[in-house]
Amino acid sequence: RLDFLRRLAARGDRIRRCQDLPQDAFGDPAKAQFLIVISHRWIDRYVCDVLTPGCPEGLRLHKMLEQINEFFSLRGFGKGNGFVDKWRRLCMSLTDGRDVLLFFDFMSLPQVGKAADGTMLPRTPEETDVFMRCLPNMGVLYSMFPVLICEEVIDGAAPYMESGWCFSELLTAWLGKQLDRLSSASASVSLVHRSLALQGDGEALIQVFDAQLE
Repeated sequence: RLDFLRRLAARGDRIRRCQDLPQDAFGDPAKAQFLIVISHRWIDRYVCDVLTPGCPEGLRLHKMLEQINEFFSLRGFGKGNGFVDKWRRLCMSLTDGRDVLLFFDFMSLPQVGKAADGTMLPRTPEETDVFMRCLPNMGVLYSMFPVLICEEVIDGAAPYMESGWCFSELLTAWLGKQLDRLSSASASVSLVHRSLALQGDGEALIQVFDAQLE
């Protein structure tokens, strides 16, 4: 839930894997007003996020909330282009954090972990079963619900655009018309262009992509 993430950041706490979260971190998708899917590159294999001097609660948590609060807080009040978009942004800006759910894979699916002493924390058989049942259906989330792209990584880490998972999520979201729900159409096109440019036949792929927009 968005309100849980806000409290987490306010305490200076960091994100934790799904199995280590309290029950009030989760909400009911059937009752929530909004479900937002997060596409991001993991900065650390076992804790997903990394603390930085500017983001003591974690770079990913800080930047993710910064982006999401542009819509689900009074910062979004009065913004938008045209009547329909302005009305949508108005409703989002007045929505309580308890009515906004985020699918953030590290916190939403059972994950492998590592204890402070370096001991590995594998998934239990039950957790593995949940994870494997969810994995084939991930594409549905990125094609049917608004997707927020979080590109930020620390210096020295491989960028978002070079990840096969991220590339797949980005293209799935674009094909499902979910990228421009939380960003402008031009920004969405720019994201896809940058991603395609890194592929083997980048220029040809961009030409095919642009032809589909005409």
